[in-house]
Amino acid sequence: MNMLKHLTSKEIDEIEGIIGLALPDDVCAKYLKSNGFISEHCELLYSYLGNTSTDIVAINKQAQEEGWMTSHMERLIIIGSDGIGGLIGYDHTLKQGVLWYPSEEKYESYEASVSAVWDKVTKSYDQNS
Repeated sequence: MNMLKHLTSKEIDEIEGIIGLALPDDVCAKYLKSNGFISEHCELLYSYLGNTSTDIVAINKQAQEEGWMTSHMERLIIIGSDGIGGLIGYDHTLKQGVLWYPSEEKYESYEASVSAVWDKVTKSYDQNS
């Protein structure tokens, strides 16, 4: 896994303020260790103030402005990508980590946390290697 320079608590607060949703605890913990979480195949945690195509704020603002999400996804924060078109997120209404394909109107899977979604995605790559 490629780990990038960590974020500060202030930078995490900035992300939450701009997006308008709190990051779940496991995502905050990962950001305090690394500004992004990249595996060989996917970007599990988008970085902050990096490449605009993989910046957590830019992606969430784009999703909100372009109406990617259906009304039942209004409290979804997009965290990363599974590398094959799926987006990893946290739904504040459900209080669960989710894997979602934007072409679908419903979530592909629900997990107890974003960390559990990350584990599921990386295990699927390990099984298919």
